[in-house]
Amino acid sequence: PGVHTGSWIFQPTDGSQGCIKYQTDLHIRNVYGMQNNRRASYLDTCGHSSCRGGYEVSTTAHGSNRDGVHTGTWRITTFSGGGSGCVPLNSHIAITNMYNGGSYLDTCGHSGCGGGYEVSTTSLQNRDGVHTGTWFLDGQVVPSQAVQTAAQAAAAQYGAEVHVRNVYGNQHNRGASYLDT
Repeated sequence: PGVHTGSWIFQPTDGSQGCIKYQTDLHIRNVYGMQNNRRASYLDTCGHSSCRGGYEVSTTAHGSNRDGVHTGTWRITTFSGGGSGCVPLNSHIAITNMYNGGSYLDTCGHSGCGGGYEVSTTSLQNRDGVHTGTWFLDGQVVPSQAVQTAAQAAAAQYGAEVHVRNVYGNQHNRGASYLDT
C-alpha cells in the first residue's frame, strides 16, 4: 500500500500538454518506478502471448521506446474505435499498442498476483465479447502546481497520476481490476 504500483502517468510522444487526446501516440509510465530514484518503468510489449495473436505486456526500465519499434508506444480510442478531442475520465476506452501494426490491451486468464487477471495484447478489440479489452481511467491526481478548470478536471491529463481499470471484472461481480505492476 502507498507504493503506487497501480498508478500511471501518460506522456505524449510529441511533447503535447493538457488533456490526453484520442488517437495520439503516448507512453504509459508507472509511478512506482519513479520513486526513490529508481529507473523509470514503462508499459511495454515483449514476446508472443497465447491470447489470440497478441503480445505479453510488462514494464521495462529500458526507456519508453525500448527497442525503437514502438513496443512502448500506445494509443487511446473510444471503445467503438476512433474518437476525437479529450479523453474523459471514467469513459470506456480501448488502449492499443503500436508495435507491428497494433494490438489491444486485454485481460486474459487469472493472475497469481493480487487476484486479478493476466494482461497481454490481442488482435481483437473485444476478444470474447465480454469487454476484457475495455478500460477506463479514474482516480486522477493532478500535480499541485496545475490549475484546473471544470473541463480539465473531467478529462484525463498528461502528467497526472491515474489508475487504469478494466471493465471485465466489474461486469461479472468480481470487483475492480486495475492495471498494476
